Amino acid sequence: MTKNIIPILAGFCLLGMVALAPSAGAQSQVSMPLTDLSQWQPPTTNWQIVGGVSSNRNVVQDLVTTSGTGVLANKMTAQNKGHLTSSFSHGDLDIELEVMMPKGSNSGIYLMGRYEVQLFDSWGNNSPAFSDIGGIYQRWNSKAEKGQEGYEGKAPRVNACRAPGLWQTLRISFRGPRFDAFGRKVSNAKFLKVMLNDYPIHENVECTGPTRGAVSDQEVASAPLMIQGDHGPVAFRNIKYSVYDKTPLKLADMNYQTWYGKFRALNDFLTKKPDEANPTDELTWRVSKFYDDYAIRITGNLIVSEPGNYNFTFQADGYCKLVIGGNTLFDTSGYQRWYKRRDVGTTLASGKVPFEIIVFKSNVKNKAGLGLGYTGPNLRFTYLNEESSLNEEKPADGYFKEAGTTPELMRCFVKHRGHTLPYAAAISNPKGPHYELNLMNNSLIRAWRGNFADVAGMWESRGGNQQLWYRGSSVDFADDPIIAPLANSNAAWPDTLTERYKFNGYSYDKADGTPVISYGIEGATILDRWEPSENNQVLTHKIKADNVPAGLWVRLAAGTAIDQLADGSYLIDKGKFYIVPLEGLKPIIRTVGGQKELVYNIPASASNAGKSSNISYQLVW
Repeated sequence: MTKNIIPILAGFCLLGMVALAPSAGAQSQVSMPLTDLSQWQPPTTNWQIVGGVSSNRNVVQDLVTTSGTGVLANKMTAQNKGHLTSSFSHGDLDIELEVMMPKGSNSGIYLMGRYEVQLFDSWGNNSPAFSDIGGIYQRWNSKAEKGQEGYEGKAPRVNACRAPGLWQTLRISFRGPRFDAFGRKVSNAKFLKVMLNDYPIHENVECTGPTRGAVSDQEVASAPLMIQGDHGPVAFRNIKYSVYDKTPLKLADMNYQTWYGKFRALNDFLTKKPDEANPTDELTWRVSKFYDDYAIRITGNLIVSEPGNYNFTFQADGYCKLVIGGNTLFDTSGYQRWYKRRDVGTTLASGKVPFEIIVFKSNVKNKAGLGLGYTGPNLRFTYLNEESSLNEEKPADGYFKEAGTTPELMRCFVKHRGHTLPYAAAISNPKGPHYELNLMNNSLIRAWRGNFADVAGMWESRGGNQQLWYRGSSVDFADDPIIAPLANSNAAWPDTLTERYKFNGYSYDKADGTPVISYGIEGATILDRWEPSENNQVLTHKIKADNVPAGLWVRLAAGTAIDQLADGSYLIDKGKFYIVPLEGLKPIIRTVGGQKELVYNIPASASNAGKSSNISYQLVW
């Protein structure tokens, strides 16, 4: 039973995924072909190239392979197991791949064979540790007191793990340890960023030494990558990497000049004696004493070891000019610009290359800041400026909207797949996944586990660029209708219902507080709800339909591929998520316009003795 229907109210907020700015001029990646094992040192026979893999999510360490190429699989047994080591060595490395973990399985990616990012079936674990998927594994001291051998290690921020048997995306940006000319370590290895399923779970995590299970406790400047292969079956595909093994640019011979006052053109200050002029070791706007009404000119040399094409990212507030090697790469000295990134490329010869930066600012509304970053031949994007000089535009530190003791529906706008949905709702759940609905057709837009949201953007920029940032593992869907009338079983699924759909409001179930959406389609009356599971793992969709006309259908899922599994569930898009029919529901798979769809024809009330039709299925990811 539900409470009285609550009429829909206009909301004013915008929801969207975390926006992560890509590095300017990112290096091209090497795609590992996975047609044979030539990219790896001679492996043990548990490692194989296969055409595809599948796993029963309910069976421990189940991994079934098919012949072909494109997937790297560890078909480990008790008698046949071993690690896999790359034929290339690396220090600084960016790597991205897709990984599939069977239930209860365990593996790991060892950067330089020494620093492990854990791979583990951590699905449903609400309190992840260093030993869960994405964790930076702990170090080990075998001489320590029993129970105290392990130390350090870093748990992921949230558990972004997906269900066993589904493909998961892992991206790692790693910086190797640094050594001086005498071989002494001068800085630790560092995980600059680790992302699991597009969620940043680590940033700037140092490893003071090799983690447990490393090939050696001796740290070096370059060594092969290693994948653990003795703890359980695992599969990988779409492996791409960039090795950054060249000498980076260095700053030298820098001097600055500073003038104070309100300036509108270069001649307003360059023709005058500077108020200050000194050598400097740091590239920063903070050579000015004041936040506003200043002009600075910094000159010096770039020490270039690797000749070739470079892309520079220049960031400055106010009027600015950048000259490198005698070439003016950027010049706004004749007009005002807001603080933002500007990217420009040039070719540099090896040796000393002179540069000049001029910035002058007379607008207190703007941020003070100066940044100069670059990419080059086999060189990762790096800022040359001192860290505090870069005043990047970014969200506030965060104001986290946590789930309450009962479900809560928040009316909102939703930014989704490049456009804004003005009539939507985000629903938080205290005991399970959160989700969003497009109330124009009651389609599921997105579902995620973890914290409900970071609403700092709505607090900081009311009426402006409002966003709600998710904090957990999410899965994204099209915003097409879930229920629609079709002329026949081969008719194309509509992308909108326009006048055929009537939203009637929402209510909260008296028993558990679950929001129930009420709407009508072609005369049918629908009550629609998504229920979270107790273990935070699945969402159950329940639909009650009355006065159903002939030709009304439910679409449970759509994708490039839909495969029915032995347990009666369906795998969508070769490993994106599962659909599990409940209560005898028997959908069919159809192909329309080159797309696979999992659909169910709702019995018409006239042929169903006037009974309500109840449709129930689970979304598992």
